[in-house]
Amino acid sequence: MDNRKKLQTIWFYYKKHILIGMAVVLVLAYLGIQKINTEKPDYHIGIVRSESLSADEMSALNAAFTAAGEDLNGDGQVLVQIHTYYADLADSSENAGVNNAEAVQGLDADLIGKMSGIFLLEDVETFLALTNEILSTDVIPMDYGLFLTFRNDASEAYTDLIENMF
Repeated sequence: MDNRKKLQTIWFYYKKHILIGMAVVLVLAYLGIQKINTEKPDYHIGIVRSESLSADEMSALNAAFTAAGEDLNGDGQVLVQIHTYYADLADSSENAGVNNAEAVQGLDADLIGKMSGIFLLEDVETFLALTNEILSTDVIPMDYGLFLTFRNDASEAYTDLIENMF
């Protein structure tokens, strides 16, 4: 049997396996490229407010944190990821509860996962009252309504960022 006949036989019996294998390799290659090309923020900042910030305000805030920060992950740039949670935490009406559910759920996930290292808060007392069960001893109240949750990988860098900002 010549090589061409062997390849035709292999393709006839194993084409599903070959196509599935090629698809798996392509998916893994795509995921690997996405993982390599994903920019990793140096800082995660959480904002809890009752009203949304404008695009200009968000840009100015991001620029201020970027200017005050340093490159923690060694990629040559300072990236700040701002997580916004728009919820009127003090409003206990039924409509507010429905509107706040998504924001509070995201905030809970952020607090439990210790994703954000700094929170900018509009209402410190309500925030503390609502998150008392989630917050642990690694949360420090600061004079200007900020709370610093010490992340194991960058606690000193977040402290330095706060000092540079204010």
